[in-house]
Order: sequence, then structure tokens, then C-alpha cells
Amino acid sequence: MTTILNAKCENNKVETQLDEMIGEIENCQILSQGKAKSEGIAILHKEKAIYLTIPIESMKSILDTISNLASNVSDLAGKVGSDVAASNGGGPIAPNLSVDMQIIGQDIQKLQNEINELKENLQ
Repeated sequence: MTTILNAKCENNKVETQLDEMIGEIENCQILSQGKAKSEGIAILHKEKAIYLTIPIESMKSILDTISNLASNVSDLAGKVGSDVAASNGGGPIAPNLSVDMQIIGQDIQKLQNEINELKENLQ
């Protein structure tokens, strides 16, 4: 019979909680990068035990960082466009600059939408 349990791994030790008991799974083969500290599942089958990390929290953190970076780049692009126009009295100092800023803004909005969709799917 195969059993799948929620588990945690830290310092190459896999632990799981069953009812009120928390215990280490001896000789558990760790099949992922989650050897330092992670959460995942332990698959127990006869004499074998395997641990797989599920990096959802790490993914959420990375997506938040990318989202913040995209917002900052968008803000910076807007300020650069405003500053360039102001420094030239509103005249066309770089004819393609406003088009470039619009393209950057569109790309950032697309990235933000994709990040938000990924974050929703991770919940």
C-alpha cells in the first residue's frame, strides 16, 4: 500500500505529522532541491520513502519580487519620459521616446497580468 503525507525537510531530515505525532522518516530519499528547508510530500511504499518538495511559497515570493520590479520599471519609464519632455520644454527631443515608453508600459502591463494569473493559480 502507498501512502502520501505532507512533509517538511530541513538539513536532509524529512519529518511528517500524522494525527498528533510528528516524526522523522528514516532513510527517506530526497528527490528534489529541497534538502535545506522546504515543504512537500513524502511518498511511502513498502520499505521505500521518497520526499518531493513543493515550492509554492518560493514561487509566490519570486512572483512578488518580479511584480514589484515591474512596477518600479514602469514608474521609472514614466518619470524618464516626463523629465525628457520637461527638459526640452515639451518639444520632441527624441521622437521615438514616447513610443518606446508606451511599448515598455504595455510589456510591463502584460507581465503584471501574467504574474497575477500565476499567483492566483498557486493558491
